[in-house]
Amino acid sequence: MKVLMLSDHYPLSPRVLKVRESILKKFPMSEVTIFAWNRNNAEVNKNQEFVKLYNQKIGYGNALKKIKNIIGYIKSVINFNKKYNATHLHIIDFSFLIFSGLISRNNRIVYEIYDVKYLKSKSLNYIREKVEVYIINKYIDSIIYASPYFENYYIEKGIKKTIPSITLNNKPCANLYKTENIQKNKINSQKVVVGFIGTIRHTDILLNLIQAINKHDNVELKLAGDGPSVTKLKEYVKKNNMENLVEFTGRFNTIDLPILYNDCDFIWAAYPNENMNVKYAISNKFFESRIFKKKIIVANETMIADLVRQKNIGYEVNPYSIDEIDHLISKIKKDYPYNYPNENINDLFWESEESKLIKVY
Repeated sequence: MKVLMLSDHYPLSPRVLKVRESILKKFPMSEVTIFAWNRNNAEVNKNQEFVKLYNQKIGYGNALKKIKNIIGYIKSVINFNKKYNATHLHIIDFSFLIFSGLISRNNRIVYEIYDVKYLKSKSLNYIREKVEVYIINKYIDSIIYASPYFENYYIEKGIKKTIPSITLNNKPCANLYKTENIQKNKINSQKVVVGFIGTIRHTDILLNLIQAINKHDNVELKLAGDGPSVTKLKEYVKKNNMENLVEFTGRFNTIDLPILYNDCDFIWAAYPNENMNVKYAISNKFFESRIFKKKIIVANETMIADLVRQKNIGYEVNPYSIDEIDHLISKIKKDYPYNYPNENINDLFWESEESKLIKVY
């Protein structure tokens, strides 16, 4: 079996690498190559010989630039595949789905759905739904969902139930949890620490969180990671003399997660719940916070909020309301310290998911 995975970003995300490693683990005689679109012309990782790149310097976050340049990437993929001759094409992004019939007509196509590409315009979103459902039903041989709730969504939209599908929850790998490497006590034990660990975006929501926390004594916010909102947030914090309230810890590697999580008391994971994808998605923080036994804060009116409520492992809040966040901060101060529910930690790791790949390959 020869698999060609397509990625619209580089450096590669941890999930892309995890899926590749799991395919090789379950199918030891297989070959898996990743063809990535290096849109920032990032430095090449020479240790990843299994990666082929289409290099450009157009950046990320600009949909128009992506649309204008995607044909060049697709042509490069087609030319590479003529020599590589993949038996399976593993595509991830919706934009790649549109071209799947051109790239590979004779090979099996696996479509991995990270998120629902929901568009704010109802008419455009309606067209997107119809196009996606049509292509899936016509060209796709199997589906991998990143959330169990995505399957419900797509079946409701008309996906054939006969298409083999699985859910690979975005759980962390087991080597993340090594008790000897975990810092048991916070660096600052005098304050209740709310932490956000990941790509720092959604400026308006994080500003709401900062303003709500600013109303309280003995509470601080740690923002770990990098992202499009960092500059604006830093400017706001400096302008309002909040350096003692908000700490930016910068970019991190997966190996840093144990220390980052254990230096927090509560994990902020409240994303824009007006987004259809947020309503259905289950974030990696949902599993990481449970591994490190930290209560999580998620957006209300979402599927993840239902799970958090059922398992009694955190809180839900309207991320657009400073008053509601303020009220929640008062509540978590009263609840801290807390006893975390016991559960089987082995079920929270990626390794508990990967055997499902046999169904779609």
